[in-house]
Amino acid sequence: MKNPFDKKLALYSAMAAGIVGVGTQADAQVVYHDVIPDSSLNLNESMNIDLNNDGTVDFVAQHQDLIFGTSSSSYSYQVSRMNPQGANMMVITTTSTYAAALNVNELINDSRAWGSHHILASVKSDGYDWGNWNGATDKYLGVQFYIGANVHYGWIRLTVPAGSASMLVQDWAYQSIADSGILAGDQGTMVGIETLTDEMVSVQVRNRQIMLRLHRDLTHPMAEVFDLSGRRLLAEEVTANNCNFDMSAFNPGIYVFTFRSEEGVMTKKIQIF
Repeated sequence: MKNPFDKKLALYSAMAAGIVGVGTQADAQVVYHDVIPDSSLNLNESMNIDLNNDGTVDFVAQHQDLIFGTSSSSYSYQVSRMNPQGANMMVITTTSTYAAALNVNELINDSRAWGSHHILASVKSDGYDWGNWNGATDKYLGVQFYIGANVHYGWIRLTVPAGSASMLVQDWAYQSIADSGILAGDQGTMVGIETLTDEMVSVQVRNRQIMLRLHRDLTHPMAEVFDLSGRRLLAEEVTANNCNFDMSAFNPGIYVFTFRSEEGVMTKKIQIF
């Protein structure tokens, strides 16, 4: 199931590459799968998830109603879980071992904290709960899985209603280039992109630094740098209205700088001396 902003999601490497006349290699490598209709897991139901459709189950989504106690005193748990298979893992928060409920556009790569704890949300009959997914709507589970011996990154979009009485599996995608990150919600193909103007965002290059200035508040801003082959060299979340990106580690030459947010995208060709 796609929400309205899904049409604005992508790595934007196709746009960046198009400006300098190269192909869309990086963008073309995102493989997307929509679950039609969305799979709703209720009492003791499960779903096998094969992210790359190779016949190997990568994760198992599961909902359980667990009852403990005696005939005179008992309590129950409504549990939504995602079970990684083999050595596969999920993005966890930095303050717990539970899987993180990511927002759209968050970067999923090797810089994240990873773990295999299977509980997304567990709600006891007295209201006490564990995990980060109780009441989460249209959030993204960052995943790491193996194709052969190679690590790949992806996301699974889920909704867990308050109380964890059910679990909705909506869609997923993965980056088919090994060890290459992906953005939560990236579906690889993009339509309906709004262009951000210089009045909203300005970019300058000075002393091998890319100087980014935001002139208004933007939602989930992200900056990326590509070389002329379309290879992504840098991808960072923008956390302040004034940011500098150090390019001193890269060779002098022409690069493509892309800034994007939920409001739109700006792509500029820059030169580093």
